[in-house]
Amino acid sequence: MMTLGRRPGLASLAIALAWGGAALADPPQAADPASPAKPAATDQFKFDPAYANGARAPLDFSQAPAWYKGASDAVKAQAEINQAHVYANGVGRIPVDQVKAAAWLALAAGHGDPGAQYELAARYAMGLGVPKDAAQAMFWLKKAAEQGSQIAQHTLGAAYQVGQGVPKDPVQFIFWTRRAADQGFAPAQAMLGAAYRDGLGVEKDPVQSVAWLRKAADQGDANAENMLGAAYQAGAGVPQDYARAAGWYQAAADKNDVRAAINLGALYQTGLGTRPNPAQALAWYRKAADQGAPEAEFRIALMYMTGAGVDRDPQQAAAWMRKAADKGLLHAQNALALMYSRGTGVPRDEAQAFAWRRKAAEQGDANAAYIVGLSYARGQGVAPDRGQALAWLRKAAALGQPNAAKAIQALEARSKPSFQDD
Repeated sequence: MMTLGRRPGLASLAIALAWGGAALADPPQAADPASPAKPAATDQFKFDPAYANGARAPLDFSQAPAWYKGASDAVKAQAEINQAHVYANGVGRIPVDQVKAAAWLALAAGHGDPGAQYELAARYAMGLGVPKDAAQAMFWLKKAAEQGSQIAQHTLGAAYQVGQGVPKDPVQFIFWTRRAADQGFAPAQAMLGAAYRDGLGVEKDPVQSVAWLRKAADQGDANAENMLGAAYQAGAGVPQDYARAAGWYQAAADKNDVRAAINLGALYQTGLGTRPNPAQALAWYRKAADQGAPEAEFRIALMYMTGAGVDRDPQQAAAWMRKAADKGLLHAQNALALMYSRGTGVPRDEAQAFAWRRKAAEQGDANAAYIVGLSYARGQGVAPDRGQALAWLRKAAALGQPNAAKAIQALEARSKPSFQDD
């Protein structure tokens, strides 16, 4: 459920009565988004929340229309946001009604409230209470960003980075991301740090990258903490320092950042900057795996396969490898195919080996495509099919597999190529 604005109070009742209806009535038609409501000419009669809530005088709802008509746009917008909150979450006997919530938000957005504009943009992006409409989502997102909404600026920057709803534009990506970052918005600072690290829209600058990452990390942003840990591990923009890398990874991992948990586990497993500690490595990998991270599941599988820090257990290895492969992790799919081909931790099954190789090949893995082609040529795990064999071998060759060209020549000469698993 969406939570909007402050806790609804009698301002919402006042606004409802202002339209001549009962409390929590339907909102009037929202203005055309291209022509938002003009600010009130005067604020002489300001809406007084303390009066509305009975703090200064007995409640008199007959005055609601006067309260509303005399209120500033900012007060009107807050009352409209409160009303949206009622319908978005359901309050008391009022059921959830996302259509009415969106309509009240549209009024607040028209009155210029950037928070309402951002929430309305999100609703149009998701189709929540309004028809899904990318153009309207972008219209309101830009309105909010132009008014200084940090999260809107950050979101708009991200949209320009990937070309979602707007043309991909690295200059606009940096412009909006920097505006949010300059206001102290930690996710934007982390994104700007990543941009300087990777040279996205700016020249690569590891020192600038670390400076922005540190600003975000000092605010507790887990994404920045993980990236800062990686900078210390690599010595990028800072002197290499594995202990500091571990400290930043741990800070992020404690916030359930799965990448940081995996990175921290890898430090413990390899002993970089500390003594190797397989038990700690496994513990951090498990924490990430508990959140569904396939890379962590793959690493646990390898530990059970090799007996590194745990009792060797091929069945456990196969179970963990299957979890990662089921999530589409390419190297887990290849590894599981090899386990089925050799009967390691699972019964030997060439059909299963072929099926997993093909999944990896469909993700563009050159060696998997090569083996799939050879499997079709030899009828290994699948019915022989010369056409399919040639198609997959040509794909492998196009992907740069060094043995594929010879296999194609041999197949075209109607000889059976030898199965090379490399």
